[in-house]
Amino acid sequence: MGFRIARMCIVGAAALAAGCASRGQLDILESRLRQQDDTITQLQNQITTTQSQLQAAHRESTELRTQLAENSRNARVEQVSALGLVEGIELNRYLTGGLDRDGKPGDEIFSAYVVPTDSQGNVVKAPGSVAVTLFDLSKPEPQQRIGHWEYSAKDSDALWHSGFLGSGYIIRQPWQQRPESANLLVHARLKTIDGRQFDTSQTIHIVPPGRTDGPQQSVAVVGPQEPPLQPPAQPPSLPPASPIPTTTPVASAPVAQKSSNATAGWWDEPAKDSAAAKQQ
Repeated sequence: MGFRIARMCIVGAAALAAGCASRGQLDILESRLRQQDDTITQLQNQITTTQSQLQAAHRESTELRTQLAENSRNARVEQVSALGLVEGIELNRYLTGGLDRDGKPGDEIFSAYVVPTDSQGNVVKAPGSVAVTLFDLSKPEPQQRIGHWEYSAKDSDALWHSGFLGSGYIIRQPWQQRPESANLLVHARLKTIDGRQFDTSQTIHIVPPGRTDGPQQSVAVVGPQEPPLQPPAQPPSLPPASPIPTTTPVASAPVAQKSSNATAGWWDEPAKDSAAAKQQ
């Protein structure tokens, strides 16, 4: 009897201890869950605050651009909206170089395409002043700058061109100074109406005026090709000529006859001199 009572006491104590251990683990898990909930709540509050600040910044940016558009007569609303997108400029490599329009050897016109781009390289029509400078590095340093064209933000709006091969600000002008080298350096600059500045440079290949690209060669326009002349065959041997008698007078060189033209020319002068000599 006593043994049974003791065993029951031991079992009860073990069950009580196991229950206390399980309860302690549950408390720890609940504490961790509460901490995670607090962290999630804080992060959500931060996200909400950041979104509110971002929306406020967008509204402020839109208001500033609207005011800028109202103050800038040359800028349209869609152009001002593009100011926040432009991140740089490029020179269209296919449309920047020399042009030959007169049919004479060499290029007589300089062409440049200045392209504003966003961070992804897409074309952005951003308003601003455009400047292009051309250098011929083969010349002495003080003479290397052979051209400079600059357009204000108002004037550059008329330079914008959109085509199949590309879009951008197009500058086409005759040479200000004649280039001597076929390789030139082009430097372009865009100053947007919000005060930012973007620059780029590129080397181009042209045909200098007055000569063709490459070595000079004279080209003759000929008809159908004829077979080359063959050297004459060896003439047959002839009998020796009989000697000329000494009494036979030697004929003098024939005198060219006058032209049938009524007007005398320079070819008549030798005949006149010969007649004068005979009279003497």
